[in-house]
Amino acid sequence: MSQKLVSARIPTPGKILSREIEARSWTQKDLAEIMGRLVQTINEIIRGSKLHLKQISNSPKP
Repeated sequence: MSQKLVSARIPTPGKILSREIEARSWTQKDLAEIMGRLVQTINEIIRGSKLHLKQISNSPKP
C-alpha cells in the first residue's frame, strides 16, 4: 500500500485576486476603488511584489 506523495499547488494571493477580477469582468482600478486602495497596491499584490494581504488589511486607507 505505497502511495506516491504529490506536492500541493497552492495559488498565491495575487493569482486568486487575478482570477476573481477576471471572473467579475473588473479591472484592477475597479477593485482598488471598491477596497479603498491604490491601483498600485492591487497591482503589487497581483504581481507578488512588496506587500502582503495582512499588511494591506491592517494599514490605514489613503
